[in-house]
Amino acid sequence: MQGLGAVIDPVDAYAWGWEELRRIEAEMAREANRVRPGASVDEAISLLDETQYVVGADPYRAWLQKRHDWAVEQLHGTHFDIAEPLRTVEVTLARGSTSGAAYYTPPSEDLTRPGRTWWPLGERAWLAARDEARRRPGFDLKRWHTAALDLGPIGLDGLAESLRRIDRSPRSGGNLTAPGAGRQ
Repeated sequence: MQGLGAVIDPVDAYAWGWEELRRIEAEMAREANRVRPGASVDEAISLLDETQYVVGADPYRAWLQKRHDWAVEQLHGTHFDIAEPLRTVEVTLARGSTSGAAYYTPPSEDLTRPGRTWWPLGERAWLAARDEARRRPGFDLKRWHTAALDLGPIGLDGLAESLRRIDRSPRSGGNLTAPGAGRQ
């Protein structure tokens, strides 16, 4: 077997894969123990799902803003001396962003506009729509995910609306009820 110009031994690759899986599982167990001593990975996930959870974009932005303000407060005077005009970091939700990660834009040169962090909402839109769909009779997770993935890259507003319209009836196979939805 060959890949990227190197000859790959399938037996070595198989052994490496199992070693890597054991390493990842051990790391997950260590992290679960940090969440709560003695907790399994599933217990830690459940515990984390119950904490620091907000519903809705505005409460999410407010929670993020509080965390940013706290972080600047903790850093100033302890690890750094941060000039007063630079201590404000404005949290902005990157609505419609296709980025999967938060990013930062610096303040304006004259400091009339603070630095900003931009947070995408993609996963939250997905999870909220899935939770809403789960409450409907006849919900089938696999069928819902298949239909949702068939939507393709349509932007978050379109995604949230389209996810709400996934037909759960057995006759549809989980297809969208809206005409023209899905990949072209």
